[in-house]
Amino acid sequence: ALSSVMMATASKVLPEATIFDTILAAWRDSHCLKISYENDHAIETSRKYEPHAIFLYEGAWYIRGYCHLRNAVRCLAFHRCKETIHLPQSFQRNDRVLAGVRHGCPFDYNEIPLVRVRCTPDKAKIIQERQWFPGQQIATNADGSLTLTFQFAPKPPLIRWLLSFAPHLTLQHPQDLRQEINDLSAELLKNHTQKLS
Repeated sequence: ALSSVMMATASKVLPEATIFDTILAAWRDSHCLKISYENDHAIETSRKYEPHAIFLYEGAWYIRGYCHLRNAVRCLAFHRCKETIHLPQSFQRNDRVLAGVRHGCPFDYNEIPLVRVRCTPDKAKIIQERQWFPGQQIATNADGSLTLTFQFAPKPPLIRWLLSFAPHLTLQHPQDLRQEINDLSAELLKNHTQKLS
């Protein structure tokens, strides 16, 4: 079943079956894990971890829970778990830990409040078919364009979303993020107009 899900999401990030099974069992039983985890700088740490939620995000499996090493809620990628041990200690699931996953914002990104975006009429149908970020409100303008308002949006996914639909989406608010996107766009243009060496 796992293979078919991963194939359907076109994922190339497959966790080892034994690691997946151990994490799944600990999550199901509300038991702690001991995890040897390698971060994105290839540094490995050992930690006790409470797996509160399991989720699939952009083709990779993650767990969200409480990390005793960091004394904080952390998301860990299955494929970076080098060893997992199912511990006998149990834990109580916490709704605050689960809330981010339920609302589509599982990672602890900085959140941008009161985001307003304009969408061109030719992409309006695609954009209004789904909720992109929490608290989404959509108003249709006289010319067929849309104005989308979000109570808040996680910064990295928001920027990726805006750039992925360029030039059809225009950030109207906040102004400081407009400037950041302008700077990113200038770098993108510079990188793609230089001759390849």
